[in-house]
Amino acid sequence: MTFARPIGVPALASTNDTLAAMAKAGAPHGLALRADTQRAGRGRQGRSWHSPQGGLYLSLLVRKKASPPLPLLVAVAAARVLQAYSREKIWCKWPNDLLIDNKKLAGILIDVIQTGENTATIIGIGINVHNPQPEIAALSQYTDVPIDLNALQDHLSAELLHIAHHPDLSVMKDYRARAAYLGRFVHLDTHTGMFFDIRDDGPLLLRRQNGDLTAHHSGTLRCTSQKIEKSTTDKENTPALLRWLTQVAVPFWSQEGFDSKTGLFFEAVRLDTLAPITDLPRRSRVQARQVYALAHMSFLSQIPQWGEQALRAFATIQKICWQDSAWIHTVNAEGKPQDRRADTYDHCFFLLALAWLYRLEPSKTITHAIDDTVRVFDTVLRAPRGFYDDNQQTTQRSQNPHMHYVEAMLALYEATGNHRWLERAMDATKLVLSTCHDGKLAELFDEDWQTKETPIYEPGHHFEWAWLIHRIFLCSGDKTFLSLAISLTDFARQAGFVTYKDHEIVLDAVGGKTARLWVQTEYLRWCALDADPQDLDTLWGHQDLFLRTDWPGWIDRIDTRGQPLAKNVPASSLYHLITAAAQLIACHYQGTS
Repeated sequence: MTFARPIGVPALASTNDTLAAMAKAGAPHGLALRADTQRAGRGRQGRSWHSPQGGLYLSLLVRKKASPPLPLLVAVAAARVLQAYSREKIWCKWPNDLLIDNKKLAGILIDVIQTGENTATIIGIGINVHNPQPEIAALSQYTDVPIDLNALQDHLSAELLHIAHHPDLSVMKDYRARAAYLGRFVHLDTHTGMFFDIRDDGPLLLRRQNGDLTAHHSGTLRCTSQKIEKSTTDKENTPALLRWLTQVAVPFWSQEGFDSKTGLFFEAVRLDTLAPITDLPRRSRVQARQVYALAHMSFLSQIPQWGEQALRAFATIQKICWQDSAWIHTVNAEGKPQDRRADTYDHCFFLLALAWLYRLEPSKTITHAIDDTVRVFDTVLRAPRGFYDDNQQTTQRSQNPHMHYVEAMLALYEATGNHRWLERAMDATKLVLSTCHDGKLAELFDEDWQTKETPIYEPGHHFEWAWLIHRIFLCSGDKTFLSLAISLTDFARQAGFVTYKDHEIVLDAVGGKTARLWVQTEYLRWCALDADPQDLDTLWGHQDLFLRTDWPGWIDRIDTRGQPLAKNVPASSLYHLITAAAQLIACHYQGTS
C-alpha cells in the first residue's frame, strides 16, 4: 500500500468523475484528488452535492473491487478521523452519511469503474468543515481546536486507503455503536419498521410490524419517530384520533392547560366549562406526562412549537420538582414543594419524557437528567428484587410502576440505540411476568412477589403489558414472552369486558362496574398492532362515549350503562390518547409500505 499527498486543485466539476477519468488513463493505486470547490458535485442516486468554499471534497483511487460493506467501513474510518476534532459524537447514517447534532456533516459516494479488464473503486467524500449551511452542520461549529484542511486531508486519505486495502469486519462493531437511529422506528423508502441491526456485509435489517425481519441493501433512511408529513393531519385517510389530537386537543392542553404563573401544567379542567381547576396540587407524574405528550406530538404532527414548549416546560419543572437528588411527588397550587416522597411511578414518567426530549435535543442537559433519574432507581428505589413503590421502602410491590419502567427503558433504547436500556427493560419484564399464571397478572404483591390474598386484575394493564411484550420483540427479536402476550389478552377479553349497545367496553377491573378512558386506549393500541389500515377509525366503535370531535376534553369514567361518572377532565389521560394515536400511525404507515 502506498500513500501520497492528494493532488489539490481550486475547482473541478466533480472529484469522483475527474479521478475516474484519470484512472482509465492509468493513474496509480492510492492517488487522491481534492478540490476546494465542485461545480457538479454529486451524491448517491445522482443527487447533487453543494460544494462551496470551506469544505473538504476528496476522492481516492483504489485499484481493487469494492467489498460489500465498503461504504460502511469508509464511514467508520472517516468518523474516527473527524471525531478527533469534534466535541460532539459523530454518527453514521446508513448507508453513506455522517451526522453531528442530528444534522448532515458529510456524505460518501463509492463508484466502481472498469479500467480495461480490471475493476477500480473511487471513494469520494464531501465534508462540511468551514461552510455551515441551513440545516447542515459544519465541523468548525463543533470543535475547540483549529482545523487545517491540508492536515485533515492527509489524515483522512491515509485512513481511507488503509480501510479499503485491509477491510476489517471487526470495524462493524464501531459502526453499530455510531449507527444513527438504530433501535428506532424508521422509514426506508416505502418500508416502515424498527431499525433492528446491520449485517456485517452491509444490509440494514428492518423488523416489520408483523415481526418479519427483512434485509435492505439500499434506500433512503429517514427516522421519523412515526412522524407524519405536516399536511397529513388534514387528510381524510389519517386516523381520526390523530386529527383530533392535532387540531383540537393538544392546542387546548398546551395553552389553556398550562399555568403561565407557575410554569407548570394544570392537573385537570372542569368537565362542564373546561376551566382549569387552579387549586389542585400538581403531581409530578402529570407534569412529566404533559412534557412527554408535547414532545411526542411534535414528532407525530411536525409542529415544532410543541417540542419547544416541552423543552421549556421541563426546564421549569426540573427547577421546582427536582429536590434532594430526586423527583418529588407533588407541589401545591403555587408550585411549592408539598409531598417530597420519591415515587417510583413518577420517576418512570420522567424517564419517558426525557427519552422524547432527547429525540428533540440530545444535549448534555437531557443526558445528565436521564443519568440522575436512573441513579435514583439504582439507589433509593432499588429493592432486593425489582423496585420499592417509593423511598419509604415498604414491603408492598406493585406491577404498575415496573410496567412503566419497562416502557421508559424501551423509549430510551429507541431514542439512543444504547442496549443497556433494552437489557434493563427485559430484566424488569422477566421479573414481573414470572408472576403471571393462566394469563392473569395481579396488581399488588408482597416483598417476595407473592400475590395478595384477594388479587386485583386490571384488563387495561394486561393489554398494556401485551403491547410492551410486542415492542420488546421488535427491539430485540426475543420471542420469549410472545405467548404470554396472547395469554394476557385472552384473559382480559374473557373476563374484562361488558357489552353496551353492541359495543364492547373494557372494565377498569375484572368484576368491576366502571370503565375509564385510559383502559379503552390501551385496548385500542393493542388492536392496532395487526389491524387493517383501512379499518383504523372503526377499531374503537364506542369512542363517542368518551370523546367528541369538536371538544378538547374527555369523559374520564363511565358506568356499564354508558353514563358519565367523572366531573373533571384529568390532564393525565392525554398521555394514553397519544400512545394509542402513535400506534395507529405505525399501522397506517405499515399499510402504505
